[in-house]
Amino acid sequence: MLVELAQTFIINILKAGPIPKHIAFIMDGNRRFGRCRYLKPGQAHSLGFETLLKTLRLCLVLGIETVTVYAFSIENFKRTNIEVINLMKLAKEKLKELSSNKNLIEKHQIRVRVLGELNLLPEDVKEEINNLMEFSKNHTKYILNICFAYTGQAEIAEATKSILQDYKTNKIALMDINESLIEKHLMTFTSKDSASRPELLIRTSGERRLSDFLLWQVADSLLLFLKVLWPDFSFFHLAFALFYYQHYTKI
Repeated sequence: MLVELAQTFIINILKAGPIPKHIAFIMDGNRRFGRCRYLKPGQAHSLGFETLLKTLRLCLVLGIETVTVYAFSIENFKRTNIEVINLMKLAKEKLKELSSNKNLIEKHQIRVRVLGELNLLPEDVKEEINNLMEFSKNHTKYILNICFAYTGQAEIAEATKSILQDYKTNKIALMDINESLIEKHLMTFTSKDSASRPELLIRTSGERRLSDFLLWQVADSLLLFLKVLWPDFSFFHLAFALFYYQHYTKI
């Protein structure tokens, strides 16, 4: 009860200041969390998924319109075959669970987009992704971007290919190529003004690097690196991040 009262009090204080419209998360530390607690394979990532759901609900309460999360890098395919297989099974399970969570997605009108080189994924995972995106495609109030089989460099390369194709077919002229055009060809682009560039990027686990995530989009973002492992990320870590954002916004 006291914790809930404290959370409500802190939320009201936060809402008195600027709240970012778009936050990005590098959800790092699941494997280390599992090793430290001697968990079975997949258990830590399942707990990390529960942390994501809790964080999304908090973002809704705070009025954060867009959340982008780094779920699986193309580089992660270099892990052991058994680990990749287990992660794909877990991804299928959690995507299906997210699709069935209508209280969160439909009630709040969240559009879910899975961004990345989806052709690299198993067919059953792609099927769950398509179901989830189809189910939420007409929702317009909030956006959840899940970057899966993704890297920022691959995203920029694909945007470049798309622009070159438009140039070859005379859809654009050379002088039309600028920062705005490139951004419109990125995976994160939507007509929703707040959706493309996060004002705040949070990485858990203590690592202080971007790991090829949203390289174009975070050019002007505030970056915050927290030592907490992702499954342990809580309301109070998010509140600290937002106070941190508000402090630097005022400078």
